[in-house]
Amino acid sequence: MLIALILVAGPELGLGLEVIALIDLFGLELLILCFTAPLWSFWYVVQAWLSKVDPYYFIPSAKQVSASPGLLAHVIPGYLPILFWSVGISVVVS
Repeated sequence: MLIALILVAGPELGLGLEVIALIDLFGLELLILCFTAPLWSFWYVVQAWLSKVDPYYFIPSAKQVSASPGLLAHVIPGYLPILFWSVGISVVVS
């Protein structure tokens, strides 16, 4: 019975120990990086969608932010269109 259990569960235990050894050797960050790397190609799709939804969206450089901290409002996707919409509604209501 014990031999059958080892034959059935042996490969599963071996794979589990391999993953633990990889995490110990390379660290958790590299393991997460390997699993999320295929999703990086979708970043261009997300950027194209964001430019359609929020034409004011862009990521400023550190030099631009240090010169004008108000540019950080453009880093939040959808913030300015929602701001313009809420101000327009409040002007119409009042």
